[in-house]
Amino acid sequence: MWDRALRYAGVKTSGHIKDLFDKYDEPEALNRLRDYYCSIDIQLEEGDFDNYLVAQGLDKLHLHKQIQVLLGDLGASLPSYLRVTPQEEVSATTAEVSSSFKANTPVQLLGPMKAWGGEIHIKGMALNTAKNLVEKTGQELGCRFPGYFREDNSGTIIYHISQYPRREGLEVPPLSEFRNSLASLYAAFVAVTDDVGMKEEQLQPDPRIRIILGLREGYFDRRKEDIEVKIETGIFSDLPEIKLAIADRLGDLSTHGIDVDSFTDPHELRRALQEVSLSILHEVSEVTGYLGTSATVHPAEIFSVAPDYTYSEEAVLIEVPADRKYFEKLVQLADAMKQARFTTERLDTGLVVNVEVKAFTQDRAAQMI
Repeated sequence: MWDRALRYAGVKTSGHIKDLFDKYDEPEALNRLRDYYCSIDIQLEEGDFDNYLVAQGLDKLHLHKQIQVLLGDLGASLPSYLRVTPQEEVSATTAEVSSSFKANTPVQLLGPMKAWGGEIHIKGMALNTAKNLVEKTGQELGCRFPGYFREDNSGTIIYHISQYPRREGLEVPPLSEFRNSLASLYAAFVAVTDDVGMKEEQLQPDPRIRIILGLREGYFDRRKEDIEVKIETGIFSDLPEIKLAIADRLGDLSTHGIDVDSFTDPHELRRALQEVSLSILHEVSEVTGYLGTSATVHPAEIFSVAPDYTYSEEAVLIEVPADRKYFEKLVQLADAMKQARFTTERLDTGLVVNVEVKAFTQDRAAQMI
């Protein structure tokens, strides 16, 4: 794919590129590369180079790096922008992370990486209808949508998906996969409504941080529901096995009025489980009151879909000034609400990290997050 993109850009020989950069300044040289006649493999009209890159999930920075690799020892004669080494890029990113995402509360940063976000804007559709369509599309097409829903002031429903660092051991799919998923989802909405739009996010001028934060404290209700279903369907039928699963996954339920050892019938135990809630749902007003007037806080719903599962949770979308004291407050808020991790974006620089609150992931590991 990259070889075709390079040939499309007119990159035929190292000598040709060197001549261009010797003769012209960087912007003009890049324009001439872009406008140079495409290869026989890609019959596109002149001027379509940017659209081709987007369609292939590629970007100019990666193209420049590929040109640098192609040039080899000629790289020293190129403008400094094209001579950035991976080590220099990592150092710059690390410095940006240190200044943007530093907190007194112990955290672990997953990433960083360059942020990408895409949105579907839907008018005149009920939220549940939109959610069902996102879920159906993900399952039928095998797409993954790591996203959330929100509503703007005009009542437009917005579904936002993004690329962000994942916890250790989980690979981040390439940008092309996210763009393809966004396009597939857009096509699914277009098939049922004319009042829908799609866009990719752009950098914003003001230095601000954005996070999506779940409002539900604890993951025990979802585990409890899983045990209930397994009892109801007969997967769990042996009472000692059920009690062991409850102890292992839910802990001591006596504080919730359930003496597990006293039950002699699995279905009576299931009914007792159904009557209690093991999680705490926080209010949007709690977040607003804690962060103060410098923060913008909007209700949202995390709604992440994969071919084999759907995860949803009440949430808030938060924006605060890109200042260390506000980041510290966000970390403290997430820790107080027992949130395992949250994604944090710098809207002006396009940098994203996934923040794990160490106190939660280490000291409360039994919650199996």
